[in-house]
Amino acid sequence: MTGYGEAKCEEGSFSVTVSVRSVNHRFFKSSIKLFDAPLALEPEVEKLVKRSIRRGYVNVAVTVLDAKQETRYDVDTCQLNKYRETLKQECGDTPSLESLLPLPGVVVDKKSDEAASEEKKALIRATLTEALDNHKAMRKIEGDAMAAEFRKDIALLTQCNEKVKALAPRAEEVYRKRLHAKLELLLAEYEVTLKPEQLIREVAILADKTDIAEETVRFESHLQQFLQIVAASDAECGKKLDFVIQEMNREVNTIGSKVLDLEISQDVVEMKAAIERIREMVQNVE
Repeated sequence: MTGYGEAKCEEGSFSVTVSVRSVNHRFFKSSIKLFDAPLALEPEVEKLVKRSIRRGYVNVAVTVLDAKQETRYDVDTCQLNKYRETLKQECGDTPSLESLLPLPGVVVDKKSDEAASEEKKALIRATLTEALDNHKAMRKIEGDAMAAEFRKDIALLTQCNEKVKALAPRAEEVYRKRLHAKLELLLAEYEVTLKPEQLIREVAILADKTDIAEETVRFESHLQQFLQIVAASDAECGKKLDFVIQEMNREVNTIGSKVLDLEISQDVVEMKAAIERIREMVQNVE
């Protein structure tokens, strides 16, 4: 599910800012960027994020500032003097400072040798937790609005399904009569004689292939399952909803292929449109 959460915490000389962004993705995938934060914390950050967000592509940015931070680089005077004495002995002249600074080991990156303080780590954890809570709150608002849309479309699908169930007997009877008339014409054309009961039996066998009672019952069951999953709000319910949507679509396609009635066909088109709307929204559900 898409969402955004941000938090900023300060303690002592440290200031930590964390932003969490997520977009739709079939599985969990994360991108974590640490700016002036201990790289050793990256696995722990990912673990905390995964505990809060189970599905989606998540971008996390952690920025740490230290107001009392001293200069990052230092000069190793011992190493510098060794270079100076060696070059003086070999060349006879005293080398300039500018020529010595680029030599290996002269300028030392103090930061790379520093161990991250526990104070900084604790502040990063607290800020990340707050950012994840803010992210979750935003997704909750979006989720509530999405659940309302789900219920609206499910109500429409229920209405269409009831209409199809009501129209099915009439459509079946029309098809049966049409089939009976067509068979009589074919039998007359080829001068084949069938007893009335045989003709009725053959018509019934063919007409039975257009029966959609089973499909409408299963479709109604899928609608109920969908609402139950939405109400339960279980972990990873998005995958369950996606599966139910596939089954709903399968039943509607079967109904559309079996029935030739114009009104039912119009309802099938409307049902497919509603299912597609739900399918798109389900991709945004964790």
